[in-house]
Amino acid sequence: MKCINCGAEIKPEFKVCPYCGTTIQIVPDYSVYDEDNINVILENAKPVEKKPETSKPEITKEQREERARAREKAEELAKQRKMKLTIAFVAIGCMLLIMIGVLAKVFIDNSNNNSFEHQMKLADSAMFKGDIKEAEKYYLKALALEPENVDVRLELADLYMDKKDVFEAEKYLKEVIAKDKENYDAYRMLYDIYSDAKDTDAILKLKEGVTSNKILSIFTDYNVDTPVLSASSGTYNEDIKLYISAKKGLEIYYNLEGKDPIKYGTLYKSAIEIKEAGMHTVKAVTKNELGVYSEVVTEIYLIEYDAPEDPEVTPNGGTFTEETSVEIKVPSGCSAYYTWDRTDPTEESEKYVGPILIPEGRNMLSVIIIDEETGLTSGIYRGMFEYQSDGNQDTEDEE
Repeated sequence: MKCINCGAEIKPEFKVCPYCGTTIQIVPDYSVYDEDNINVILENAKPVEKKPETSKPEITKEQREERARAREKAEELAKQRKMKLTIAFVAIGCMLLIMIGVLAKVFIDNSNNNSFEHQMKLADSAMFKGDIKEAEKYYLKALALEPENVDVRLELADLYMDKKDVFEAEKYLKEVIAKDKENYDAYRMLYDIYSDAKDTDAILKLKEGVTSNKILSIFTDYNVDTPVLSASSGTYNEDIKLYISAKKGLEIYYNLEGKDPIKYGTLYKSAIEIKEAGMHTVKAVTKNELGVYSEVVTEIYLIEYDAPEDPEVTPNGGTFTEETSVEIKVPSGCSAYYTWDRTDPTEESEKYVGPILIPEGRNMLSVIIIDEETGLTSGIYRGMFEYQSDGNQDTEDEE
């Protein structure tokens, strides 16, 4: 673009000519009138008188140098202005990038703070570096995000074991079992805690209700086989000779009164005889070398002895003219008692020890059998016996 005053070439961004100082006017490169309007205007226009050309004044060296300095100054100002604009745009861009970065970081941090997986990764990384305190912080954050998660509880329990904080480790392991009764790792860790403390009661309590064979395998040293009794529960009509057996190395304790054999038991050494009629509750238990007891085995026996059969008497009554003896069959373990005077026999009556001579006259023999061990009695035998000797018979005939 050229200056309308001095004709110097100037850059479009200049508004003042750097050579002569004339204000630059931008002239549109098109007319607002169409071609027909322009022709009409030209036809009606009056001819303009041409002014005589005047020669341009010559530019001196000083003016030329002055203009050069003005041009350089204008160019320098333009460069500075452009530089300032560039710097301003760069600064604004940098600020925007920083703000975007800050916002992105805030967003990412907020997302990570609410991410269970991220907290677990941070905790695992801290554990790998040996920073237990930092790992604990992240595990607790993860647990707060997923309160029902059992895996993070196992990690916390393991962490507290490393810190020798058995109480906290036990707490989290119990929470795991409460939420997952088939969690082998939790049972294994708790078993080790109680085993190190030699807390047998806690181990047995932990074992209660466990049905999983895999978990029961943890308690091998505490799975004590129960004793075996030779007679099973039931009703018996005779004495019971009871044998109790167990695996080698186990002690057996028993109680015949239905009491706890662990507290009130007698060490089993030989067969036990139960000889009284009635109900008998026998409890037995075994104990291993660690002092761990098995489950208690209970058997209930009802002894109802049979009463002796009714006496067998030979001869079974009758009339006799010769001396005759009466014999009574007495079962083993029993005694026979008899009377001739029609009274019921008892243990106070005459005891049968051998054949009995039938007394003269007409008499009733009454016999009873009594079991010497049980005291049970048979029914009473009654028989009529009449014996008259020959002398007595002749006398009666003479009369």
